[in-house]
Amino acid sequence: MIFSVYLLDPQVTYSQVVSTPTSAMPQLSLHTESQPRGDLHQVFRERREYLRERCRRLHLKDRFLSLPWRLHLTFRAPGPLRVCVPFKIGSTSWRELNNRLKEQTLPNLKPASAILVRHPLSRLASAYRDRFLNGQAISDSNESWKQRTGSEANWNYYWYGYWLPALISSGRVAASSDFEEMLRQDVEVFDFISRHHVVKDDHVEITRENDFSEQDKFVGTYMAVVGRQMGLQDAVVFAYGNMTEQLKTRYGNVSFSFNEFLEFVVWSNDLGVLDSHWTPCTELCVPCRQDYQYILHLETIAQESEVLLQDVGYPQEFRLPAKHRTKEHANCPRKKMYRTLSRNVGKRVLLLLALVINSLALIFISTHIQVTKTSDSAIQQRVFRQRREHLQERCRGLNLTDKFTTKTWVNFLTAEAPGPLKVCLPPKAGSSSWFQLNEQLKLMNPTQSHPATAILVRHPLSRLTSAYR
Repeated sequence: MIFSVYLLDPQVTYSQVVSTPTSAMPQLSLHTESQPRGDLHQVFRERREYLRERCRRLHLKDRFLSLPWRLHLTFRAPGPLRVCVPFKIGSTSWRELNNRLKEQTLPNLKPASAILVRHPLSRLASAYRDRFLNGQAISDSNESWKQRTGSEANWNYYWYGYWLPALISSGRVAASSDFEEMLRQDVEVFDFISRHHVVKDDHVEITRENDFSEQDKFVGTYMAVVGRQMGLQDAVVFAYGNMTEQLKTRYGNVSFSFNEFLEFVVWSNDLGVLDSHWTPCTELCVPCRQDYQYILHLETIAQESEVLLQDVGYPQEFRLPAKHRTKEHANCPRKKMYRTLSRNVGKRVLLLLALVINSLALIFISTHIQVTKTSDSAIQQRVFRQRREHLQERCRGLNLTDKFTTKTWVNFLTAEAPGPLKVCLPPKAGSSSWFQLNEQLKLMNPTQSHPATAILVRHPLSRLTSAYR
């Protein structure tokens, strides 16, 4: 259930935590298939049915709306053959193949739809190697690096889109008020457009009147089509563009560890600008809303894509080219990267990381509704209602009632004040501050008060990081 998109083959174990006698800390081993098993058509049927079952149980249709970025990620070829290929899951290779397929005028082709998926931790490791040079100094991003890895983006693309934002997330560069305000504004416009738009002739049209500027709507639409990271890039350029040379001079030789990269991923998710290169496939290709006949694993893509192309009716000369150049030239194996992480933060963080990265929008009752500062009480009340309804819906879908029974620790964690006001305060979620406030509330004797219950929640990785500090 955790890897709701990738683990569509219940016979395969893709992640396992193992302990060795020589290490006091657990280590993460990632086990993936090198060869597809049995009849591939049977495998495709099992994956498709498994996905349908997960979607029915999780009730995701209302949450994962079909944003325009699905169309941006979908390759179309005669058949028609439509394949949704998220970034860092073989998109470069499939684009080359698709360009060849589009030139064909073959008879008797059969329609088909497919989605490419990849182990989420492997995808993250690939993004780190590609976007953060596998921990090398960013000054190494030169022509030699581009030739070895096949990268076509220029230095400024990485600087404004990844390196400078990561410097901000790590605290090495302070987040200015201009940056925070522009980012809040971009996310607000994106949220509005994502709820009020239609796609006509591959163009996004906003369906509700608004007071946003043309520039705001341009950025918000770009976020909906290309990815939310465009809002982060816009805010970075707006706030720091006039000091680019000073920052490049100071940080032009900086490097980022894998831990810093993961912290950047969580930070960007908290701000509502998660990059499409590591956004879960459930959001990008909306498989709970779009029925895909073929679910292809990148780890066995050569054999599986061959079956797909044959089923559509393409001759054997059309095959998917291998494009893993960044991986081939990386000097830090994927397993080593996660073993290093495990020594730092332990088995539970690794398991939580796997849960969070692949199911960000499924499990966070705290991040489902993005909140912007407002004095409008009606908006505040609506946000609370949406959170409550979303939590109730998730609980019904996940059948958690019998598992999560009331324990005595709930009473221990609950602060009570006149009203009565009862607030459940898990440790490392603001409990110290609230208990101080609660002592003040208990001294009050309000003439008119209304009973209420509440819970404080926090991003789980942020909570763990706070506990570690």
